[in-house]
Amino acid sequence: MKKLILALLVIVLVSCSKEENKPASAKELITGKTWTHQGFINDLNMNQLPDDTLTGRLNLSLKFGTDNHLMYTLNGESQDVTWAFILNETAIEITGLQFDSTIVHGQPVSDLMIKTLNQDSLVFYGTTEQYPEMITFNVFK
Repeated sequence: MKKLILALLVIVLVSCSKEENKPASAKELITGKTWTHQGFINDLNMNQLPDDTLTGRLNLSLKFGTDNHLMYTLNGESQDVTWAFILNETAIEITGLQFDSTIVHGQPVSDLMIKTLNQDSLVFYGTTEQYPEMITFNVFK
């Protein structure tokens, strides 16, 4: 009987430890904090990586809610809009903004492609009207 109880306890402990090691989902990562804009990176070397100089920091923060509401705050003005993952969680669609978004500089808000999403960084990318041939990255921490 003691061996059976011990075996059950080991099974419970092993299954609990597997749960703890499970990587966070994209939704858990994006809703886990308030993201603050750190700057733009123009892909001057055209390698499609955010490895050039960081410039142009905005007073912009994003708080993605688990209920698909987004608190979008630019220069102290907040809007509660909606967001959703699209394209197999490789992009985010934001709807309901009443002023132009600068998440992807110069583009309307839609299909914000995700380059990086982890506990520390959120990086969107796209092209701009001014430089359609060059990718611009927007870095949030």
